[in-house]
Amino acid sequence: MLRTCPTPTSAWRSWRTATALTSPTRCGRPDADQASLARAGLARLDDGVDVPVCSAEDTLLAKLTWFRRGGEVSERQWTDVLGLLRVATMDTPYLLSAAEARGVADLLARAIVEAGLLRR
Repeated sequence: MLRTCPTPTSAWRSWRTATALTSPTRCGRPDADQASLARAGLARLDDGVDVPVCSAEDTLLAKLTWFRRGGEVSERQWTDVLGLLRVATMDTPYLLSAAEARGVADLLARAIVEAGLLRR
């Protein structure tokens, strides 16, 4: 089932029964992150519609950014970050470079340690 945005400017996400897919596009917004769009994959919904889906790296970077902007208190964002790190195969050079550019490299390093992927 595809859920569309209620207003032309709100962000939208696509949900299926057991899997949440995050779309890199924004309804009616020409300023969607071009790098995210270029790296996006396609997911086919049950009704046969293909929708763009953010890469694991871009989803992780967005969650780290939201976590930082929210005062670093959102348990949900942090839990999602740790979960993504534990299960997804990542393009490490891109992830490290993009985290540095977005100002969340320190959070990424902390998350890598907390996810048990690297010892201090």
